[in-house]
Amino acid sequence: MSSKVSAKGAKPTSKAANPPVNCLCLKTRRLTASLTRFYDRTLAAAGLSVCQYGIALIISRVGPCSVRRIAEVAELDRSTLARNLKPLLTKGLVEDSREVGHRDRRLTLSKEGQKRLTEAGLLWDKAQKAVQNRLGEAGLAALDHLAQLVQSLDNSPK
Repeated sequence: MSSKVSAKGAKPTSKAANPPVNCLCLKTRRLTASLTRFYDRTLAAAGLSVCQYGIALIISRVGPCSVRRIAEVAELDRSTLARNLKPLLTKGLVEDSREVGHRDRRLTLSKEGQKRLTEAGLLWDKAQKAVQNRLGEAGLAALDHLAQLVQSLDNSPK
């Protein structure tokens, strides 16, 4: 791969280092980052991020479960899950109730975790309604349609 030297001769530049502003992947990443920050700010009063809220919700619905099961349901890679699960364990919101001698964790919500989940659920509803109001019916329908189209790329041939 060839690279050019900048006018000052300091750093090589290439087209790959400066992706086009119309890159659909970058636009989508920025969109999801903005939406995540909005939900995170709203859920902060309950002491949870939106990802942590999702993990707690899965644990509450699935019941005692392994990290592997949460990863499957949440469609998260194990490192992202571990990064978001650690604060829940540290704060005592999630407990490990595995039996002695068993390798796999059995994660459950503590009473405090259930309380925070309820608080966060009310805040999530508030965030959800704010986004729905901002986008309107047409915007929500377009977002749902685009999400389906983009997600179908996972199953398309290379």
